[in-house]
Amino acid sequence: DAEYKRLPCGELESKKIAEMFGTRAYVGKEAKQSVLWRRESKDVIHISAHGVLDEKSLEDVIKSNLFINSYLEFAGCRDWEEGRKNQEYGNGIISADDFLFMDLSKVKLVVLSACVSSLGYTKGLQNVHGMRWALGAAGAENSVTALWSVSEVATAVLMVLFYRNLYTMPVGEALYEAKRQLRTITTAELRKDSVLRQMIVMGGRGQEADDRPFQNWRYWAAFVCYHR
Repeated sequence: DAEYKRLPCGELESKKIAEMFGTRAYVGKEAKQSVLWRRESKDVIHISAHGVLDEKSLEDVIKSNLFINSYLEFAGCRDWEEGRKNQEYGNGIISADDFLFMDLSKVKLVVLSACVSSLGYTKGLQNVHGMRWALGAAGAENSVTALWSVSEVATAVLMVLFYRNLYTMPVGEALYEAKRQLRTITTAELRKDSVLRQMIVMGGRGQEADDRPFQNWRYWAAFVCYHR
């Protein structure tokens, strides 16, 4: 079902970022698990998707594989959620466990533009077991992930600002500056930018007066950068 849990701003975000790199974005039915496995040696991997942290009790999680309870939803996730096997899409998700089995040692940056993609579970005194930890363990040099559920439109704007900054800044600085820009940008400035204007219109924003629509911390503070 192509309309199931669609992220229209996320799709536009992916396409605009792909244009910056002179490549293509895989969206909708094309966003298959197998596509990611084929691109694990790229310099940059950007994923805009729904992120999930399974709401099991900690006791139940500890009894299972801690890394399969944190995942991203890809094409075919509905089949996976309803217990159907679909050879076209794989299992419809990418879990922290899947990242652990990848070789990301040549990847300079992985961005998970997704809710709760930085969270996981702890077992005893061990590290948090989730996607962010798995990316580092798999060898990714840098990663950007989110600490809580995020706004789709604000995240799309933040990511475009972040990648624009990457032309002249290191990863951490580029993210810091993108947060500052998102926090201070006005509706008038968003409307003047052809790419950002598309995003706020698609996300149902942009009708406000000349204010700062994403000034509140919940729009920009979730994303954090980790360096291996």
